[in-house]
Amino acid sequence: MPIKVTALSLPRTLRILDVLFSSIAEHKCKLEWPKPHNTPISIRTENETLQFSLIEVVERKRHQPTGEEVALQKREYCWNPPRWDYNATGRLKLTLESVEFPAVCNSWSDGKHRKLEDCIGEVVVACEGAGPAIRQARKKQAEDERRRIVEQKRRYEAEILRAEYERKARVVRDLAQSWRESNLFADFAAALQAKALTLDLPDNVRHEMEAMIDWTLRHAVYLNPLAHANWTIRQFKNPPCLYTGIPTCATSNSN
Repeated sequence: MPIKVTALSLPRTLRILDVLFSSIAEHKCKLEWPKPHNTPISIRTENETLQFSLIEVVERKRHQPTGEEVALQKREYCWNPPRWDYNATGRLKLTLESVEFPAVCNSWSDGKHRKLEDCIGEVVVACEGAGPAIRQARKKQAEDERRRIVEQKRRYEAEILRAEYERKARVVRDLAQSWRESNLFADFAAALQAKALTLDLPDNVRHEMEAMIDWTLRHAVYLNPLAHANWTIRQFKNPPCLYTGIPTCATSNSN
């Protein structure tokens, strides 16, 4: 039984439940208490399941140590009196909520002008009217989930676009760096060639310098992305599985 009351309040609690269960049986709702009877009790209304609890309100007050407790605390340094006192008030509170959507909830309790017994009719009416509220909560949950999926998809697509933009920026930056290095090597080869024309060099040294100039020019072409347009466009358009930064069409000429 979903009951948490003191022994003094138990007879009154059972009388309230007896009236509540009898009233529920006379209306559209159905009380379900499957065997074994230590399983929770539920209320079925319009194919929706409700659960209830009936508790006794407990008040918490700061504990005032007694003389004996003060003396004990002086003798036992590791012992401290309780910080709070919990006192049963005799006031009862009944809560009715959806099993599937706890936010669909109503509660009634003893007040100054009326007791919980006077609220049984309201409890039964709430049981009968819980179906539409639960269906509305289920509809809202489905809509919230749909919006969450849409927002998750939007963030995912935005992340894909951002990552692709950054990848292209890196590719273009690397290509621009290769282009600058290519121009540097080409300018250096041209400077070497111009210098060789002004020098009176032995044949073997001139051959070595010409070989160096030829290699530098070929390396400049190898580095220049403009000399490998198809490969350059592929690097920008489609990310390769393994980007090495070396155009395969030029590897045979870089030795």
